[in-house]
Amino acid sequence: MKSALFVLALLALSARPIAAQEIAAQEIAPPSMTIDTAIDVVDRMTVPVTIDGRGPFPFVVDTGADRTVVSRELATALGLAAGGPATMHSMSGVGQVSTVLVERLGVGGRTRDDELRAPALAEIHLGAKGLLGVDSLKGRRVVMDFARGTFSVTESRAVRERIDADMAVVGVGTTPNTDWLETSTLDVTNGVLCTPTCHAVGAPDVVACGDIARWPNLRFDDEPRRIEHWLNAIEMGQHAASSLLLGPERAEPFTPIPRFWSDQHGHRIQSVGMPDLGSMTISEGSTADRRFVATFDRDGRTVGAIAMDSPRRMIHYSEVIAQDCPVDLELAA
Repeated sequence: MKSALFVLALLALSARPIAAQEIAAQEIAPPSMTIDTAIDVVDRMTVPVTIDGRGPFPFVVDTGADRTVVSRELATALGLAAGGPATMHSMSGVGQVSTVLVERLGVGGRTRDDELRAPALAEIHLGAKGLLGVDSLKGRRVVMDFARGTFSVTESRAVRERIDADMAVVGVGTTPNTDWLETSTLDVTNGVLCTPTCHAVGAPDVVACGDIARWPNLRFDDEPRRIEHWLNAIEMGQHAASSLLLGPERAEPFTPIPRFWSDQHGHRIQSVGMPDLGSMTISEGSTADRRFVATFDRDGRTVGAIAMDSPRRMIHYSEVIAQDCPVDLELAA
């Protein structure tokens, strides 16, 4: 599994004015699969990136980030047009950020010509001119050699091979490890039963989080469910800690829009919301092309979406689900 949409450096560099020679148009490196890298002051690999033919600028390589990020200072210096707001999911929470439009982004002698909508964040938080995410490297094979200080980019080629086997084992789901709680008074049927605030039912001084916790997400309905993904465990853990300190009367319900992704055989599969609660419609692309977005509707509202190789569209459907599924506090009554 990859890290969340954006991982911001805890150690940041002080912003400095961009020199005039950095903004002037420079010749893009000739087509080459391998480029030299650099290491910044906190030992992160950086690569030279061109934006709309200008640069190069040092971007930190972050293959755990879904989106490429441009610093606000660089976007202003280059005069990049505004691209509207976007939802940012990070280790510290979810929020709205502004974006800028990048018409051409070059890495390693290869230029991406389709318009890129990149979040714009303060350089002091990035510690660099930008972050190079997987949206800029899609369809390419990337090899980072830290010992030699090189970054290789080649076209990705799917490998199809038939393997004869006596048995195929498919791992689906997990069993919550609640054996140690069997002698407690807690309801541990398919996980610890919790209230919307993550407090264990019948034990107001106990909270549970992660895939061991079964709670009603009031954004969707009042049915307690478990979410088996590490990102939910992180966010629920933060909320559970707050709920424990505030107490059941003052704590707020935990109402995330669940999401996860997985890279399988050269394809990225993403899910957002609660697809199993709705009826499926192929809203974009086609399954035959293996590039599509399937939406799941219930009572005229979009409650979930699953996509293959359509990462940028999932940001849009996250916003659609947030609008169609507001939190209903009356369900907790």
